[in-house]
Amino acid sequence: MSEPQRLLFQPRKGRYYRPGDYKYACKQQPLPMEQLPEYLHTFTDWTPPKLWLAWPSDIDSLLKCIEEVYPSRVMRTEDGKVIKTTVGVLPDAICREFVPQTELHDCVQMAAALAVGCTHIGRLSAALVAKIQAKLRYEEPPKWYLDPYLWKWRKRLPDSLISL
Repeated sequence: MSEPQRLLFQPRKGRYYRPGDYKYACKQQPLPMEQLPEYLHTFTDWTPPKLWLAWPSDIDSLLKCIEEVYPSRVMRTEDGKVIKTTVGVLPDAICREFVPQTELHDCVQMAAALAVGCTHIGRLSAALVAKIQAKLRYEEPPKWYLDPYLWKWRKRLPDSLISL
């Protein structure tokens, strides 16, 4: 008898998540941009873990990138120091320059990374991702990373309960 297929990010042992499973799940990432299994963005009776297509970065690196690429968007204090919340302008600057109104603006977000896609929302086209990568001078394409809060598989509510 053959072993059943193991899905990415499922509980390590058995049917239920246990302490330590988050670390186990994290070891299975990042996933290359074009190698996301279909089942991770297909919703059936189960909701897959949320993953973000992103370039991880620290705030100082992002601020330096914004200063170089979008200098007019940098916010400064009266004494000329860059305000750290400037990183929040990057998604808007990218959307204004690259993303047509018909594309998914919600998938361009900031955290400790610049995200250009999400398994629960959608992702920008490969062509747009390549343009953003070139503009921001990233050496490699983004990869898929687990959301730190929605990293588990979850049973979906029946449609009859959702409409209540």
